[in-house]
Amino acid sequence: MRVPVPFDRDLFGEVRVTHDDLSAWLRAVPRIDPDGPRAAAYIRGYSVVEKVQRAKLAGDFEAIVADSRPDLPPLLGAHFGFALPRLALPV
Repeated sequence: MRVPVPFDRDLFGEVRVTHDDLSAWLRAVPRIDPDGPRAAAYIRGYSVVEKVQRAKLAGDFEAIVADSRPDLPPLLGAHFGFALPRLALPV
């Protein structure tokens, strides 16, 4: 007898978290640019993946990210008209 896997879990029982989920969370909760230099450190430092998983299990994820703004300016200065160029970091 097969046990159906709930739609919010993968084959191994883990809650699926996609890049789009993380981007929506970053735009809605801390309101930072998901492609910016702080995004990766924020995701690791504040356990964003686990928070997204808990929100999905509780059924609150859609309500939390409903206020995400895809038009978020990459720099605060750009919003006010005095953008500084981004520097390329050495690899």
